[in-house]
Amino acid sequence: MLPSPPGNLCDPAKFEEYVNETMQRLWDDPFIDDCHHVPQAYYLTSLDGHRLCDHIVRYEHLQTELTQLLKLYHNLSEKATRLGLVNRHRACKSLPMSEELQQRLRDFFHVDYELGLGS
Repeated sequence: MLPSPPGNLCDPAKFEEYVNETMQRLWDDPFIDDCHHVPQAYYLTSLDGHRLCDHIVRYEHLQTELTQLLKLYHNLSEKATRLGLVNRHRACKSLPMSEELQQRLRDFFHVDYELGLGS
């Protein structure tokens, strides 16, 4: 079960506090919170290097890319929209982060950045 985030994560100070606390926990156990923080790159290939997926949907473009992907499979985008599976995430439009926090995230998720998955 995921821990409750501290208040409004669109507040830069609360977000940074939450990320710092989570990062501290990740160094001890990278599989906390049902593996929600595991680098995305680990899901792309098997241990022997074989690619496991055909499509990568970036969170930064979730609505557009997920809709396009679902259209490839029997026009699932209409069903997903009707069921509320698309565009139900709540995201901050632009959230400033300190250089230090950005570097900590790049260091931890370096594999994602090396594969071009980080923004």
